[in-house]
Amino acid sequence: MIFTSIDRECTRRAFWLLRFLSLTSNLYYDWPMPQKQMDLTVRLPVDETSFEMSTHSTLSEYLHVPAPRTQWVSEIGHLLRVCTIYATLEGILRGSEAGTGPADRAAIEVAVQDTEQALSTWEASLADHVKFTDESLQLQLSMFETSSNAGAWCYFLMHIMHASCLLSLSDARSQIQVPPSSQPSGASTSKTHQAARERIMSIVTSLGSRAKNNLLLVAALVPLYKHGLGDHPQIAIWTKEFEDMWGTKLPMLFNTSRSPPQPQRRPSSFTVPAF
Repeated sequence: MIFTSIDRECTRRAFWLLRFLSLTSNLYYDWPMPQKQMDLTVRLPVDETSFEMSTHSTLSEYLHVPAPRTQWVSEIGHLLRVCTIYATLEGILRGSEAGTGPADRAAIEVAVQDTEQALSTWEASLADHVKFTDESLQLQLSMFETSSNAGAWCYFLMHIMHASCLLSLSDARSQIQVPPSSQPSGASTSKTHQAARERIMSIVTSLGSRAKNNLLLVAALVPLYKHGLGDHPQIAIWTKEFEDMWGTKLPMLFNTSRSPPQPQRRPSSFTVPAF
């Protein structure tokens, strides 16, 4: 059987979609991550325009290699990179709180330093059209309105996750009383929280009612409640809309540890004879 370039690209997209669902299930529902180490050296999907229109050639991108700062960069790749950084930090912090991971100060300090460096590298790799600016925001909104491809959706979700990761990073610094490496020691946790909340809220506000129809609203609201930032009146409105849409109380998601259902053994119709 001969596989075409489209066949290979679709296979890569299926692989990375499953990986993304695994990460987000762990982040928002505390679903356990697979114990078996996965091969994450698979090439990342190409950018959305190339995938749908094949208008140009693209450079190969990989998860742990900074993205090329070009116009034709994988939006899914950027989303996967920041989601992986966020999930890695959350996994370490949760393990520390639950007593199943490194609880000593030195281990958390290493996690904080690694996360700061990873986020800095990720931000530096962003091309102008995927940075969070007023110009790029308007561009991505116009693309989101036409539903031309998944690029705009990836853009909004990656910046929500980036802000969410900054919230977790700020709390981790406070836990070990270490100031941000890129800010003076007097920089307060409250300022970091406020800036992150403003970014998340600006994204959801820009998207309007469309945000509640998918993962974007969950990704936006869960970290706000988790870090004690859910007291804004508009957040209460979005939460009510989420409850009406999906039939669950959003603030309960992040603090309800959900164990995966155990498979039930069916009674066998075959009886082992006695010897």
